[in-house]
Amino acid sequence: MRRWMAGFFAAGLALGLWAREPSPPPRPLPPPGSAPCPGRLREIRPILLPPEVREAVAPLPSPDGRFLAFTAPDFRGLWLLDLATSQVRTLSEAPGAGFKARWAPDGSALAFRTATGGDRPLLRIVVAHPDGVTETATPLLRELSLPWWEGRTLRFFRLDGGRPAPAAAGPASRTAAAPLVAASPDGRLWREGPEGLRAEEFPGKVFFLPLLSPDGAAFVVQCLDGHLYLGQSAGGPLRDLGPGSSPSFVREGEALLFERTADDGHALTGSDLYWLSLLPEPAKEAVALTATPDRTERQPALGPDGRTVYFAADGILYAGVLP
Repeated sequence: MRRWMAGFFAAGLALGLWAREPSPPPRPLPPPGSAPCPGRLREIRPILLPPEVREAVAPLPSPDGRFLAFTAPDFRGLWLLDLATSQVRTLSEAPGAGFKARWAPDGSALAFRTATGGDRPLLRIVVAHPDGVTETATPLLRELSLPWWEGRTLRFFRLDGGRPAPAAAGPASRTAAAPLVAASPDGRLWREGPEGLRAEEFPGKVFFLPLLSPDGAAFVVQCLDGHLYLGQSAGGPLRDLGPGSSPSFVREGEALLFERTADDGHALTGSDLYWLSLLPEPAKEAVALTATPDRTERQPALGPDGRTVYFAADGILYAGVLP
């Protein structure tokens, strides 16, 4: 087991969730891959930040394309870059604020989780708006998932005896929610069926940070073996997609964008970005968007234009264009 991944998991960041609305009938689980990868990124350029920003990671473009959220290498703090004016606004300086923050679908707010304390921190979910106004969505809690959005409704999980207990803040969603998929701190995978959430055992597998596709029918989940797994939200087997981390679905779930890292058992030694097509035809393997031994590309995110890929490399933010 990779030590650096095990440490990351044990740090209390393992309970990751994501859901979107509405929930369509389940579609068949696609085999890995589909349409050909667009090829290597081109026109790669650094994103200029103020001199006081020494290092930046985890770029997250807003749905309207106006802003780019980012954090520090240890996920402490969350900042917002106005892509038109290059001005940066501080949204939070709290520990954990930059880990898997989520934009509301209309781009009006960012939801994120903060941590206070030591080995067993108290957690809180906060909502920040682009103008810098912040709202506290939950009290301090010992066990609290990462947040996600269903329309205007902010969703999260608490743990009740080790079982995820869904909760919400804000106006109720008026459409049927997508099936929920969760990973509890013990690495079990939970999927929602007719009888509610149920835990599934996959011997030898420790899962974390499941991510639903935009239509809610499928999900991808990370595992401590260093691989990504693709599954159907409604149930069924998981498909091993091979090595990868930090995945995101492309457009309506036609592909996955992710990183593949290398390490020496203690620290990262390299990383590149990959594209794995999912629909309509299966691709046999993921194709590299980058292949640069002198640069460690990580945490890719596709912009709302469907062409611009934002990523971090060695503390610098970049943008590249798909051919």
